[in-house]
Amino acid sequence: MAIERLKYALNKCIFCSECMGRGPAVPFVDGESFTPEWTCPEIDALRFTGYSARGQQHIAREIFHGKMNINEDVVKLFNSCANCRICDTLCDIPLHETVMAMREEIFENGYHYLPEGSKKINNDISQKHNAFGAINAKRATWSRDFDLKAKGENLYFIGCYSSWRHPTIANAAIRIFKNIGMDVAYLGENEWCCGFPCWAHGNVKDKEKMAVHNVNEIVKSGAERVIFNCAACYRTFKMVYPEIVGDLPFETVHITSLINDMIKAKTIKFTKEQQKEATYHDPCLLIRGYLGEGNDMYDEPREIIGSIPGLSFKEMKRNRRWSYCCGEGGTVTSSSYPEVRDHIGSHRLSEAKETAENLYTVCPHCIETFSLLSRKNKIDINIKDLTEVVAQAMGL
Repeated sequence: MAIERLKYALNKCIFCSECMGRGPAVPFVDGESFTPEWTCPEIDALRFTGYSARGQQHIAREIFHGKMNINEDVVKLFNSCANCRICDTLCDIPLHETVMAMREEIFENGYHYLPEGSKKINNDISQKHNAFGAINAKRATWSRDFDLKAKGENLYFIGCYSSWRHPTIANAAIRIFKNIGMDVAYLGENEWCCGFPCWAHGNVKDKEKMAVHNVNEIVKSGAERVIFNCAACYRTFKMVYPEIVGDLPFETVHITSLINDMIKAKTIKFTKEQQKEATYHDPCLLIRGYLGEGNDMYDEPREIIGSIPGLSFKEMKRNRRWSYCCGEGGTVTSSSYPEVRDHIGSHRLSEAKETAENLYTVCPHCIETFSLLSRKNKIDINIKDLTEVVAQAMGL
């Protein structure tokens, strides 16, 4: 059983309920001085204790000891979790790892209980090598206006979402690179999905298949550094791939860190003032320990925003460590239980709208969710990736 690796932790939960949230409903006095009011997004959407990390620990323990079997209710309990990891920042029990181990267990032994949306995205990645079931040969369509080579010292890994759904992000990135005289290679159709959705769904076989392919193709390109604009792709390469193929023979960097360094080095110069008020959404996959201890990416995007002439920045009430999730859940929540995604994402989008007219982030998964919900809920807010904002301020 996948959950076997966590059997040491399954009895550690003392049902303190801290993982469920804090505020009027759970007014823990001992934490009032350092923890703001917050609620577990899944609890907020589904209103049942079983969906909390506390509930998940209990159910995982029962399944491990053979007292309960996987069924549709168990699948929803673990797969509706958006994996934001707020609870993980408050508790020493590996709560997130329990969810991931149970998803592996479900994918291997309870696949027939998975919602059709979940099955489809995994089949699409396995067979078509992208998250949308598109013809992978068309992955490079966005790059027709650019002369991108297949080999080079720096390689730009685009990801599925920026290749098909949000190509303006990739376009902005290439224009920035060309403006500062930096050549980047691109794998084109030889780039496959990073495998993050497979990891998130507990699909071990295809996660490993994507990792081996992409690393081999990057090695062939001769790249010494791989640049990502997608939080999911970056997180997967940085934290998951080494577990599969060992130490990577190239450096991995998120474009946000790269741009911030270039601004400080005055390599990037702004020529166009942005007379706007904006707020910033922290993608879960870049914070709360997703990149390893001490690697949370809180400051870089805020420093970029602060360096753009004329741009006025305003924080949302829930920010940085306490940033509320977009609800997409690494494609798991969105493909299986879109109503849960909509509830969580709408809360965050409304919070952004109350704060500023412009919402910036650095994750195309978050942009996909916010763009969908802004149309669905008729919330008039300008949603952009920070790379696009930088390109605009450079006059590109």
